[in-house]
Amino acid sequence: MKARALALIMLVGVTAMACTPNQEDEALNDARQVCIDLGFDKEESNDSSDDDGSMTSGELTEYADDLDEEVNQAARAARLDQRWDRLSNAATDGQEWFRQLGIAQDETRSVGERNIAQERADQLDGDEIVNVMRQECRKALAQ
Repeated sequence: MKARALALIMLVGVTAMACTPNQEDEALNDARQVCIDLGFDKEESNDSSDDDGSMTSGELTEYADDLDEEVNQAARAARLDQRWDRLSNAATDGQEWFRQLGIAQDETRSVGERNIAQERADQLDGDEIVNVMRQECRKALAQ
């Protein structure tokens, strides 16, 4: 009897935590908007290697700061529907990748700071971030 009651309580809890169709729609709309805002709705490659060499330190840092809205929107999508966790994580990692590249190229900083920032950027792996964003955006835009 106790096992049955516990199972019923767990079922009610899981059902309450599941997202509603309205939340799923909101999450999908948020995910789509993130992808559109970041340009993943276009046929372009969005290859990270195109960006990291042509932007100045200040431009990289400014771009990272400008990504706040998209990163927050991706996080909201993931909060509403866990299917968008990878999109949210990739957007957050992408923002940090740009921030670290900005520090690594900032000649007003010490060599040590710049080296640490470059190591962090390398660990984040810009190409992998772009691949995940491309996959998740394809999923968001196809639905």
